[in-house]
Formats: sequence, structure tokens, C-alpha cells
Amino acid sequence: EAEQHAGYRTPDDEAWAYGGDRIPEASQVHRFSIVNAYATGQAVVLPRVQAFLGLNWNRTYGDERLTPKTGGIFEPGRGWTLKAMVGEGFRSPTIYQRFYTDAEVYIDNPALSPETVRTGEISLLRRLGRESGDSRGGPPRLSLTAHLSRYEALIQSADALREETPHAGDPQYADTLSQYVNRGGIRAYGIEAALRGARLAGWRLAARLSWQRAEDERGERLPNTPAILAGLRAARRLGAWQASFEGRLMGARDTHAGDPAAAHATAHATLGWEASRAGTWVRLRIDNLFDTPGRTVVAWPDFHPVASVPIDGRRATFSVETRL
Repeated sequence: EAEQHAGYRTPDDEAWAYGGDRIPEASQVHRFSIVNAYATGQAVVLPRVQAFLGLNWNRTYGDERLTPKTGGIFEPGRGWTLKAMVGEGFRSPTIYQRFYTDAEVYIDNPALSPETVRTGEISLLRRLGRESGDSRGGPPRLSLTAHLSRYEALIQSADALREETPHAGDPQYADTLSQYVNRGGIRAYGIEAALRGARLAGWRLAARLSWQRAEDERGERLPNTPAILAGLRAARRLGAWQASFEGRLMGARDTHAGDPAAAHATAHATLGWEASRAGTWVRLRIDNLFDTPGRTVVAWPDFHPVASVPIDGRRATFSVETRL
């Protein structure tokens, strides 16, 4: 149950007030329920082929949806696996997005619909060696994945329709009233190559490289969506000591103002010592090890005077944990 009070708290009085009058009771009460049920099944349809199907029924804030997910796994030969999956999902509008109104900035939209997404993914995996059953995580694995997603009926804040506002025709409110509406869609697609579980000179390695694109209905790339992402991680344990190193690359991306934020790479390192009998762990972590400059794109340009801000510089964190 959600209550909406048509007023605000004054600095001097904890009671709800509007125009100097006390409003002790909620002006609107919205009751809702959330119910979720799902069923999944998996079967071996051929000696090297498995299929699975899932159905999810959800009722949220009065919206009912039955969304499927299905896929298959094919093993063409020793160490090779091909996977494919398609599915659907949705997100219901919040109580605030659907019902909040103050007649000064926002008006409600009870007809607001859920956002929806349809997605598909196919991946090819190659296991480089046999499973050994030891604690080191198995043989190295290579994977190549392609994905495609379509988001529709996105919930966005927009200028309210003037004929539906309580101040229709009043120029004082023409540019101030907003309303959450379903508008526009996004298409996102890309590929990723990954290596996991490799070993080199006692270090365990993992790496990934991906190319992606997210675009609006006009085919234009969305701001703050880099085309290239890459990562590298190396970890090693020597007795009670543990060490790890991470490198991350973020490609260039556009800001809402149109000017690009340049690509940048950062490195992070962790050194730890474990006293197993005492149950104590000591760690030193250094983020942005080489103090690399970079910028983060601001997500809401309408509320900020800048389009991007600098990332954090080098930072060291020392921590001690103990089990009582």
C-alpha cells in the first residue's frame, strides 16, 4: 500500500502542509500486490542436444505478463559446446512514475505501461583440455558470444500533454509540468570473446574483449555507450600470500552534449595475506594504479552544468578482517 500526501514538510512543522494548511491524511492511497510464479523444464532430445523451456508469470501493480525463455545446447565434439537462447522480460512502472502528482511539476499517468525487452544470444565455447577435478578451476576455456536485444515502450519523463494538465492554457505552467510516458525504444547488439582459466608462470589469467552498439529508433548511437570494452585479470596464490592485477579498457563514447569522452585504461592491484589459523586477512588494494586520467559521462545533462567529470585518481585502501 502506498500513500500520497498532497503537500510537503515545512522546516518548522513536521506536519504535512500545503498553502499553510495542515493535511494530516493522505490524499490518495494506492493498493497493489506482487505475485510471481515460474516453471522450467530441461530434456535431452538427442544424444548431444539438450533443450530447455521456461515460463514466468508475473503480476505487478496490476500488470500481468507471461514471458517465455527457451534455448538449446549442442555438443558437436569433445570440448566444443554451442548454446542458443531467446527470451522476454519486462519492468513495471513504479508507483511514483504512475501515480505521483503535485499539479506543479508532475502529473500522474495511470495508463503507463511496462517496459519490455526481447533478447537473443548465441555462444560457442571451447574447452582447452580435460576436466581434472582439482581445485584450480578446470582447463582453460575460450568463448565467442553474440547478442541482440530490443527494448520497447521505455518509461521517460517528458513535457505533459497540455490538454491533460490542470493548468491547460496557462503560460505560467506551460514549461513546468512533466509526466512519465512510454516513448521510444533501444536496440543493442554486440559480440564478445573471452578467455578464462588460462595459466602462465603460476598466474591464473582471464581476459575479455567486446564490441557493442546501442542505438535509438533513428539508428543513432546512445550517449555513454562505448563501442569497445576490454579487461584482463591475473591472480596468484603463494602460501598465505595472494596477489591479483586487473586492467580495464573503456572505449571512447559520446556525451549528451555531443563532444566525445576519450578512451582510457585503468589498472588495479591487490596484495593480501591470510593467517588461516587466526582467521585474519590483511589486504592492500590500489585502484587506478598508474593514476591514469579519464572521464565519466554525466547521465542527466538537464540537471548538471557539465557533460562529464574526471574519474578518481590513484587510491590505496588498507583493510584488516578477522573472524571472531
